[in-house]
Amino acid sequence: MQARSRDQILREKRRFWTAHIQAWQRSGYSLAAYGKHQNLVYHRLIYWKTKFKKVPTRPISFVPVPLQPDPPDSPLTLSLQNDRFKIEIGADFSDTLLNRLIATLESL
Repeated sequence: MQARSRDQILREKRRFWTAHIQAWQRSGYSLAAYGKHQNLVYHRLIYWKTKFKKVPTRPISFVPVPLQPDPPDSPLTLSLQNDRFKIEIGADFSDTLLNRLIATLESL
């Protein structure tokens, strides 16, 4: 006899519990009364009822989103001493030169 795969077992469980949840919904009984009448464990009914609620009814689809081109590198403006000095820093700045410039301007 061939052993069942994990996927086959899960599909069988899903079919079993789907049938019971649908039968319970049509029965008019409370979940506890239905479970007792069918000799089912109440907390398993709750688990599968909750699990089936989480399953999306429609397939998930993706919506294309147009990408915006990267903005051109705009310079960063650094203000020193209450806007007395303003330095525009481009993408290709030298941090050593910037440190020397700031130290010089702050000493004025």
